[in-house]
Amino acid sequence: MVLLKLSGISSPEEARKLSRYQLYVKREDAIALLENEYYVPDLIGLDVISDKGEKLGVLTDVLNTAANDVYVVKGEREILIPAVKEYVLSIDLSKREMTVLFVEGM
Repeated sequence: MVLLKLSGISSPEEARKLSRYQLYVKREDAIALLENEYYVPDLIGLDVISDKGEKLGVLTDVLNTAANDVYVVKGEREILIPAVKEYVLSIDLSKREMTVLFVEGM
């Protein structure tokens, strides 16, 4: 969660008026990530490979859910993969690949 204070905005009602706007941060001003943390734009477009070496598709979106994020992978069909260490085995940004444990029925 990010807390933000904007100059000239002093009440929740004033802040609510801005809730439909997007806030952009330059990469050099962004917070440093911990190990195994990634910015969503860096993940979009990764090739998603199963633990058996089969290309499942390309990561096209990240859905935010109450429990955890979910990766949307589009290939022959759309696959939803929970963004948890049990399913996401590795992410290699230099190779533009993500390896996942693929369970039939995902």
